[in-house]
Amino acid sequence: QFNILVFLCTFDKLLTTTPMLHFSPKVNKVIFACITLLLGGIIYYAYRIDTLLMFKWAEAIGLNSIIIDIRKCASNLDLPAFIIYCLPNALWTTSYLLAVDALVSMEDNKLAWGISLPIIATLFEILQAFNIIPGTFDIFDIICFIIPTIIFIVYYKVTYHEKNY
Repeated sequence: QFNILVFLCTFDKLLTTTPMLHFSPKVNKVIFACITLLLGGIIYYAYRIDTLLMFKWAEAIGLNSIIIDIRKCASNLDLPAFIIYCLPNALWTTSYLLAVDALVSMEDNKLAWGISLPIIATLFEILQAFNIIPGTFDIFDIICFIIPTIIFIVYYKVTYHEKNY
């Protein structure tokens, strides 16, 4: 049986006491935030259509050859649609939440900062459903924004409120 509190406590211990990472807990969270951001970007660049906005950003900073190499490496690997189209959103949301937890102080309202971007992303996804903004609505994108955010809220409540901050 999966217990979310046990998972959160275990994950917090991993980020704060991993012997391979001899850094402070905040630095470890930033490292994991960078890893999840990078992994989401690699999946996106490897499998998504190259007319999307992120490809223009990569071109603007001279990353075209790297993107071409990533796409060549990934061309032999057939991934499920969920991994290609939705998982990057979950990874990016997780990255953002880890960074907020590491870098925003309690006095600066860590919880509000944490939930703000996932709420905005969810609203943008809903606006796509009504053709108010361009894009393709996908309920699984919303789920990929919401699940890490709920985990963050529970983690926040358990970690910070038990310490009486």
